[in-house]
Amino acid sequence: HPMDTTHPSSFGGFIKNRAGIPWKIPIEQVCLINEQAENPWEEAARYEELLKVLVPHLFVAGIGPPEDPHAAFIGRGTSFDMGVHYIPKLPDAVLHRDRVNRGEAVPDGAITVGPRAISRAKHVLVVGYGKKGLSLKHVLSAPIGPDCPATIIRTLGRDRVTIMIDDEAAQLLQS
Repeated sequence: HPMDTTHPSSFGGFIKNRAGIPWKIPIEQVCLINEQAENPWEEAARYEELLKVLVPHLFVAGIGPPEDPHAAFIGRGTSFDMGVHYIPKLPDAVLHRDRVNRGEAVPDGAITVGPRAISRAKHVLVVGYGKKGLSLKHVLSAPIGPDCPATIIRTLGRDRVTIMIDDEAAQLLQS
């Protein structure tokens, strides 16, 4: 942290370019974490308060790789009661993957919404592609709880969650 929204690893840039623009969602209706905020703890607190006032209609969550099947950087051991917070040191596996596989310099920390914020949304879209089908398989079969915080999606009900995957992820999910 901080990260420019034009950076390839910027989640705000990803949402804007892959969801907001193609789905014709007016940018003023997209509530993003300010990835350029100088104080990430203050930004996390600001965003938590915003989510208390403005109930999100749609929350988009990317799923992590099979070795770390997280959603929105919500790592193992995170309580379902945890809201928006700053993680000053991301797990080494995440940093290594982003730095080596993507060949990018990425910040050591990130602001994450936490399971509580996900559960407030009216609808949750979970996106997984390629090998992340194995992650989704784990999320859909693991015991619900903090050992795999992404399992919170299974507590929301089928009418509130949509999972979008590609062919490779679908094949791995069925294996």
